[in-house]
Amino acid sequence: MPCSANRHNIVFIGGIHGAGKTQLSKQLSEELKIPHYIASDIIKKHLINPYSNDKKVFNLDLNQDALLVGINQEIPKDKLVLLDGHFVLFNVSGNIEKISFDVFRSINPICIVIVKENVSIIKDRIKNRDAIDYSYNQLEQMQSLEIHLAEDVAQELGCKYYVIESSYDSQSDIDSLIQVLSSLEIR
Repeated sequence: MPCSANRHNIVFIGGIHGAGKTQLSKQLSEELKIPHYIASDIIKKHLINPYSNDKKVFNLDLNQDALLVGINQEIPKDKLVLLDGHFVLFNVSGNIEKISFDVFRSINPICIVIVKENVSIIKDRIKNRDAIDYSYNQLEQMQSLEIHLAEDVAQELGCKYYVIESSYDSQSDIDSLIQVLSSLEIR
């Protein structure tokens, strides 16, 4: 595993494909005037062919190594940044695979925000956006694992943890999150 990214001030925005994490990240980035990075974009810069067309990962460990290298090369250490990514992904066999705790120890986020969404909405978003028709049960299981792993990582790392329900939380909930994020101390 590449060197630790623990000198960064990363707010990790997690959620499964189609949950709304990039939309929330863009909103938070605008409001807080802080940079927003997308884990898959960083991986693509540092790894040839990291994903199949159906968002399945060929080699999860290799992808995460590329992410950690990219974080160390691209993300500034002296300011708060948003990084949107995943705690679980589909591997090339179509099975849900957890991203290693070691990756999150290396990222060492100062806060984790999980974006949760109604699975029917996620299913429709992915089908319309990516032309992929995952089963409801696959997505439900994936979202449940994503949330549980994020909770475990936050607890183990001792960082703040929040859940935003994409379609249900009001602007006041997002404003409260913005207040919390703006009060985070830069390491």
